[in-house]
Amino acid sequence: MYSLRKLYLTCCLFLSCVCIFAQQNRIDSLQIILTNHHQEDTNKVSLLVDLAYAYQSINPDSVLSLSKQAYQLSEKLSYPKGQAWAMHRAGNASWMKANYPAAMEHTLVALRLFEGINDKKGIANCYNLIANTHNMDKNYEKAMEYYFKSIEIFEQLGDKFSIGRAYSNIGRTYYVQNNYPEAITYLEKALSILGALQEKNIYAAALNTMGDVQQKLGDYQVALSYYFQSLAISEPLNIKRIITYSTRGISEVYQLQGKYKESNEFAKRTMDIAKEIGYRENVKNAAFILSANYKSLGDYQQSLWYYTLGSVEKDSMFNAEKERQIETLRSNYELEKQQKEISLLTKEQQLQKKENNTLILFIVVILLILLILYLQLHWTRRDKRLLLEQKQLLQQQKEEIRTINDHLEEIVADRTYELSKTIENLTKQNQDLQQFSYITSHNLRAPVARILGLLNIFNQEDMNDEFNKQLLLHLRTASVSLDEVIKDLTNILSINKTVIVKERLKISEVVTSELAHLEEQVSASNALIKTNFTEIDNIYAIKVYIQSIVHNLLSNAIKYRSPNRNPLIEINTKLQNNHVCIYFKDNGLGFDTKDSYKIFGLYQRMHTHVEGKGMGLYMVKTQVEAMNGRIEVESKPNEGTTFKIYISYN
Repeated sequence: MYSLRKLYLTCCLFLSCVCIFAQQNRIDSLQIILTNHHQEDTNKVSLLVDLAYAYQSINPDSVLSLSKQAYQLSEKLSYPKGQAWAMHRAGNASWMKANYPAAMEHTLVALRLFEGINDKKGIANCYNLIANTHNMDKNYEKAMEYYFKSIEIFEQLGDKFSIGRAYSNIGRTYYVQNNYPEAITYLEKALSILGALQEKNIYAAALNTMGDVQQKLGDYQVALSYYFQSLAISEPLNIKRIITYSTRGISEVYQLQGKYKESNEFAKRTMDIAKEIGYRENVKNAAFILSANYKSLGDYQQSLWYYTLGSVEKDSMFNAEKERQIETLRSNYELEKQQKEISLLTKEQQLQKKENNTLILFIVVILLILLILYLQLHWTRRDKRLLLEQKQLLQQQKEEIRTINDHLEEIVADRTYELSKTIENLTKQNQDLQQFSYITSHNLRAPVARILGLLNIFNQEDMNDEFNKQLLLHLRTASVSLDEVIKDLTNILSINKTVIVKERLKISEVVTSELAHLEEQVSASNALIKTNFTEIDNIYAIKVYIQSIVHNLLSNAIKYRSPNRNPLIEINTKLQNNHVCIYFKDNGLGFDTKDSYKIFGLYQRMHTHVEGKGMGLYMVKTQVEAMNGRIEVESKPNEGTTFKIYISYN
C-alpha cells in the first residue's frame, strides 16, 4: 500500500505543474480571446461553446451560464449548429448536477437540431448522453440501445476517443447490473483505445470503473491500484468529478479493510469536492460511507448526521416523479417524430395527386390531338388504321397509369395506418403509466405511513419497554405488507420486460401439470374437472404465460365456488378464425359483469369473503394481451362464470 501511494504522489508531482498550468492556461486564453472579440458572430458562439467544454469537469454552473449565452446568440444569428452544441453542453452540465429531467430535455432539443442539419457527430454525442441519463434511472435496456447507436456512428466517423468513451459507459452499465465478466470485457476495450490517446479524462474514468469491478470481486489491492492510477491522472488535470470517483473508491476499499480513519480521510475529500462542483451523487455516497465508518468507530451522533445528509441527497436526486418526467420527455419526442413522418407522407400524397392530375390533363390533350388527326385522315384506310393503333396504345398506357396510381395509394394508406397504430400504442402506454403510477403510490403509501407512525411512538428512552415489543411486531407486519406490494408490482412489471419466446405447446399437458399443482385444493373442494381438447390441442404461445393463465383461472374457480353445490369446472378448446379459443366454465358464485375495470383491474376484487389480493385476473389479462390475444367473460351471480381466452394459432 505504501508503494501505491508513493507512485501516486510521484506521478502527481511530475504532472501537476504542467497539467494544471495547461488547463488553466486554456481557460484563461479562451477568456482573453472572448473578451477581445466584440463582434456578435458565429466565431463568438464557438468560443462560448469551447469555454463551456473547458469548464465541464470543473464548474457545471459556469457551463450552464456559458451555454445559455451561446444558445441565445445562435438563436439571434439563426445558427442551428451553435444552438445544438450549446444545448448539448447544458444537458451534460445538468447531468453532472444530477438534474436528470433537465439533462434529458436539453439533450432532446440538441438532438432535434443536430438531426435537422444532419450533424452525425452531434447526433452520436446526444445518443451517448441520453444513454447516461437512462443509466441513472436504472433503465439499462434503453441505455444499452443508445450506447450502441452512438458507437455505430462514431465508428463511421473514425472517432476513437468517443468509441472508447462509449465502451467505458457500457462497462459501467454491466457493472451496476453485477455482470462483472462483461463489464471487464468492455472496460479492457475502453482502456486499450483510450490509453493510446492524449486526452486522458475518460481513460481515468474507465480506470475508476475497473477499480469498482475489482473491489466487488474482492481483489482490494488491484482495486486500489486502479483508483490511485486514476487519481494520478485526474488530480493534476483538475478533473474534479473523476477525482471524486477515485477518492470514493479508495475510501470504500479502506472501509472494507477496517481502516476507518483512512477511509474517512478520502470520503471527506470526496464530499468537499463533490459539494464544490454540485455533484450530488458522490455527496450522497460519501455521506453514507462516513455514516458507516463513524458507526463502526462508536460515534453514533456523527453517524446519524451523515446518514441524514445522505438520505436527503438521495431523496432529492431522483424520485419517481423525475423518472416519469424523463420517460414523458422521451415518449413525447418519439411521438412528435412519428407525427412529422405522417405529415411528410400526407404532403407526398398530395404532391402525387397533383402529378396524376397533370398527367391526366396531358392524356386528354393528346386524345384531342389524335381526334383531330382522325377527322383529318379518316378518308384514307392507312391513316385510319394508324389512328386506331395509336388510340389502343394510349388506352393501354392509361390503364397502366391507373394501376400504378392505385398501387401507390394502397402503399400510402398502409403506411399511414401503421403510423397511426404506433401513435395509438404510444398514447395507450402513457395512459397505462399514469394509471400504474396512481396504483403504485396508493398501495405503497399505506404500509409506509404505518411504519412511520409506529416509529413516531417508539419509546427510544427505554428500549426494553414492553410497549416497544408490541410495536416491533406491528412493524414486522407492516414491513411484510410493504414487501408483498413491491413483489406484486415487480411481477407485473416483469411481464412487459419478458423476452418474447413463443413455442408450440399442448394445452392438455399444461392443464394436467397445473391440476397436479392444485391437487390438494381440488380434492378438498370435491371439484369435478371435465376437459375436451379433441378439436384442437396445439397452441403457439409463451409457455410461462399459458401456465400462469391456466393456474389463476383454475384456482379462482375453486376459491370462489358456491357453498350450495360441488364445483364443476369444464375446460375445452375450439378453433375460430385462425384463433385458438380456450374456455374455462364453472358453476361457482358468479358476479355482475357491468364494471369491466373491477373484474380485471389491479387490486380489484369481486368477492371479499375469501382471502385474496386482486392480482390474478389482472395478471391473466396482461399476459393474454402481451401475446396479442384477448379475453372475454360471461357471468351471472349464483350461476357461474365462463372465461374465453383467444390466442392466435400461428
